Amino acid sequence: MDINDFLNYYVLGVVIIGLLLVVFGLMFFLFRNKKANKKMLRELEMEAVSTLDKVENEYKQKEEEQREQVKKDYEKKVDDFKAYVKDMEKISKTTSEIKTFHILRSLKEKLVSDGVLKPSEMRILPKVFLPSKTDGGISAVKVGHIVLLKTGVYLIDTKEFHGNVLYGITKEKVQDFSFLLNDLFPAEEKEIEKTIVFDKSRADQTNLKVIGVENPARRVMDGVDHLQPIVEKHTMPNTITPILYVDHHGNQLINYSAASIPYVFDEQDALTKFLVKRLEECDPIYSEEELEKLEHSIENAGMDKQPAEQPV
Repeated sequence: MDINDFLNYYVLGVVIIGLLLVVFGLMFFLFRNKKANKKMLRELEMEAVSTLDKVENEYKQKEEEQREQVKKDYEKKVDDFKAYVKDMEKISKTTSEIKTFHILRSLKEKLVSDGVLKPSEMRILPKVFLPSKTDGGISAVKVGHIVLLKTGVYLIDTKEFHGNVLYGITKEKVQDFSFLLNDLFPAEEKEIEKTIVFDKSRADQTNLKVIGVENPARRVMDGVDHLQPIVEKHTMPNTITPILYVDHHGNQLINYSAASIPYVFDEQDALTKFLVKRLEECDPIYSEEELEKLEHSIENAGMDKQPAEQPV
């Protein structure tokens, strides 16, 4: 082998070795690059999981804050309503309502003394505000008294008039004096029952004042609507008996109404005899324990601090 052949083989060997080094270098570079890419991918996955956890935690925190705000808003409405009730209680006590309370309390004392019932079997709730939830918040209707007996729930509202009362009169019944209805109720249908009071409240008795009164039974019937959902949680529906008690200060009431409810009384004896007759003739509905639970529900109606579940 001459020198030229040796040089040629030598150069070829160097080239081959160089190519092998380049190939191994590329393979090493690709290996390291792949390893770095895997590491970067793992880091990205971990960062994505961390980000998702952070977003989820932030969402839960925001959801909890919104729920807390809903709860605070509801509690504020309840507290405002309680304050409203207290303010109304200060100004709502009338002489006639006090009379009605004494009538009911005297009746209870007699029934307990005679052994007809136990003290816990007749519960008298005076000046009751019955709340109802509306779209605008909480509204309420005030009724004079609620009497809880084992024979049912008796909702009694007291109306005070100073003079003779024509209750539930219509144009047909008033006959020759139909002009009174036309003058006192010009915008209402003539077939609807009206109430007229010949007022004597003024010191000057020589001039008689004739007053057209808005439906005296409206408040007690509204009270039935507000009370019904509370009572139905404890027993069957239609256990509420609405009663309108009229205090006309010794004058006269003539009841022309064809309506069977509310029951209308203007004498103490008539009211007490009605309640006693119910005790004697009606089957018991409530036990002592049920009366206690019902009283608690009525007194705390609308005062709970747990708002309904709200969408976020």
